[in-house]
Amino acid sequence: MRHVSIVFFALAILAGESFAQAEQTGPVFTPYGYAQYRFRVRYIDETPKSGRDSAELYYTHQIGYYAGLKAKINDQVSLQVQIGNNWVNTDQITYLSSNHVGKQNSLFPFFNLAYAKWDPGFLNISAGIVPENGYGALDLLERSLKLGNYGTSEGYGAGEVGWLTGTNGSITGLKLGVPILKSDIKFSAELLGTIVDDSTTARPQKWFTGAKNDPSQQLYILDLPFSVGSLTLTPEIATVIFRKYNYATQKGDDELDIGFAGSYKINDIASVRANAGYATFGNANSHTSNKTADSVEFDRVGTLVGVGGTVKAGPGNILLDVNYSSDQDTKTVTSSLNSFYYGDLKYVWSANKNFEIAPRVRIFEQKYPSGAALKTKVETRPELIFTGKF
Repeated sequence: MRHVSIVFFALAILAGESFAQAEQTGPVFTPYGYAQYRFRVRYIDETPKSGRDSAELYYTHQIGYYAGLKAKINDQVSLQVQIGNNWVNTDQITYLSSNHVGKQNSLFPFFNLAYAKWDPGFLNISAGIVPENGYGALDLLERSLKLGNYGTSEGYGAGEVGWLTGTNGSITGLKLGVPILKSDIKFSAELLGTIVDDSTTARPQKWFTGAKNDPSQQLYILDLPFSVGSLTLTPEIATVIFRKYNYATQKGDDELDIGFAGSYKINDIASVRANAGYATFGNANSHTSNKTADSVEFDRVGTLVGVGGTVKAGPGNILLDVNYSSDQDTKTVTSSLNSFYYGDLKYVWSANKNFEIAPRVRIFEQKYPSGAALKTKVETRPELIFTGKF
């Protein structure tokens, strides 16, 4: 990992020497950090189609942290490196897994961010582990790439987990941004490209006599951030080329995810937000009985819609979010619709500009298809959160 950082620093220095036309104003270094502890209660209640409900209650301790450094090399070149754990989702810890001598094995840090950015004004290029917030479409994509569906196999849909929780808001790739409007109305286009996974199918023994295409899964994300006055809106399109691929028949299928996220500041006290998404992928072209590809044809469809708001109240803010998402295989004869409902109520009290205390309660509900053994599963998750940052 140390070599990765050296490469990024070298890239920034070379970019600054080759392209900087403005007077040098750097370097300027800004360190920052974050540490969070959560005391969480989980109450899970399952309701079967027949028989008695089953429930369980347990407690967890969660940790999230990172440390980072921003470096402005000159007026055009900057770098950012951030190392931490899964600080958005947080990691569960115990004394034996994290504190006991010889058993500190659960909180090893990794790079959340490590990228260089060149911005001469008319465009900007970011390369490395770059920030990517996600706006509706990527919430569904995160579920798809992790689970192979939009929430069914894990029991948490895109409206309950989403891109930020699953990725800590970053992705490795090359990102190009072009500002189009810079006045009172701001509008830009940002295109990111990366490789989801390289090919894992068996290649022929004699490459030159039997060569075939064996493409990697390629992800492209287009964000179109727009803002005017108190309104911000970001439409988003993402696609995974060769999401499914049949090496034997040389046919493949792509995934398409579309969505948006937006917010509106009503006044100094209240603001509202909303997001939505639609995504689909299948194996109509790559489907075959060949063992190197899927033997059963499917067509996954995922949807997402959510609304929320923030209201100042006393020394802090009340945040409320409600989301719905779904996952379905439209190729099944019987119903396969899984519905996910999510509610999040939180009060954030800034006891100090660098320290926050936040009581929070979330509800995760899954409704199963008519043919499933379970009818519903509901998890109620209250927690108390302490966060320090600089």
